Amino acid sequence: MRWLFRRDWWWQAIVFLLGAVLGWLLLNRRRPAIGSTTPPVEVETLPVPEKTPEAGSIETPVDGSAPDGYPIKGSTQSKLFHTAESPYYSRIKAAVWFRTEADAVAAGFTKYERRRKK
Repeated sequence: MRWLFRRDWWWQAIVFLLGAVLGWLLLNRRRPAIGSTTPPVEVETLPVPEKTPEAGSIETPVDGSAPDGYPIKGSTQSKLFHTAESPYYSRIKAAVWFRTEADAVAAGFTKYERRRKK
């Protein structure tokens, strides 16, 4: 209560009240009523480029099986491809299948090679 006896206490009261009024005004701005109709806004939709597999590759079939003639699995997340010799070949879920290693490299994928421990 000592602050009440200082000479400039009324400035503090004015600042407090001003802050309270501004806060109340900001929090109680007019909002559109529930159920009010606003005119629809036209939104321009941009065309989405189609993802086409590279030459020598094919996307994974819906059932997840390996397509005939495409023995190499490619992961689009890691951009690595796995051959049948890879230890992770059976575990990886392929997003793209390739005919040859050259097709996978041409599509920007890198062959998985196990890192040797030092």
